[in-house]
Amino acid sequence: MRLLTLNVHGRIEEQLDDKMNEIVDFIVRQDIDYIALQEVAQEIDDKVVSDELLVASNYIQTTKQYFDVPIKETNYAIQLVEKLKHKNQKYYWSFAPTHIGFETYDEGVAILSKNPFEAEPLHLSETLDYSNYHTRFALVAKDLQRQFLVLSTHHSWWENGFENEWQAIENYIKNSEYTKFAILGDFNNEASIENEGYELMMESDIDIQDSFISADQTIGEFTVEDAIAGWDDHHEQKRIDYQFFNQKANIEKYEVVFNGEKYPVVSDHYGIYVTIQEV
Repeated sequence: MRLLTLNVHGRIEEQLDDKMNEIVDFIVRQDIDYIALQEVAQEIDDKVVSDELLVASNYIQTTKQYFDVPIKETNYAIQLVEKLKHKNQKYYWSFAPTHIGFETYDEGVAILSKNPFEAEPLHLSETLDYSNYHTRFALVAKDLQRQFLVLSTHHSWWENGFENEWQAIENYIKNSEYTKFAILGDFNNEASIENEGYELMMESDIDIQDSFISADQTIGEFTVEDAIAGWDDHHEQKRIDYQFFNQKANIEKYEVVFNGEKYPVVSDHYGIYVTIQEV
């Protein structure tokens, strides 16, 4: 099983179409099973996608909607799905809006999967104000065929409420009937900082493993190269994007991708590509 997580940096990237094509080529070449995306943006004032086109794109509506935010034509995820379709690749997908970004975009998290799934938004933050960027959600994909949970999540920084957000994920996993899971995304908590988010996660009651540590083969480490929004004064390399799995998952390979080495840079974050034995 092959999984990719990537904070795509919304629609802010220059040469966006070329970068999306690079991501599509990678997905096709590696035959990715699950793709977790963060900072998935669409222009607030853009045209709404028709129900017919949504159905044709294999869109999966979430079981609950916290905000009345329809899918727009500039939605990063639907555009990626359409590009994959032109490569004869069928992906099911869902999107959970989280907050307004840069006063211009609906921003959220998305999941693409080769298998159909049930999609559920998981509210993480204390605030539920769509205009407040501190409002955070994870998107949960329940793969009924594999009995496997995939979460795409984008968290706040430690000082802005990460502890409560992680507790929401822990509670969800504990109360789920699924024992196999993957928690993928941008956690905004660096692995090298002691007594903060990373240590909290690794000491979790849900008994997770960090694929960077557990993989039989590890290629690369850092997922952010320099200062970015929210890390303005932090110019060092950072590992703040992760793929966590339940302890029984057999992780074969962990690789940092889209870092300018084997694959071009497509965002202000690098991606993480992980292969595990079929669960």
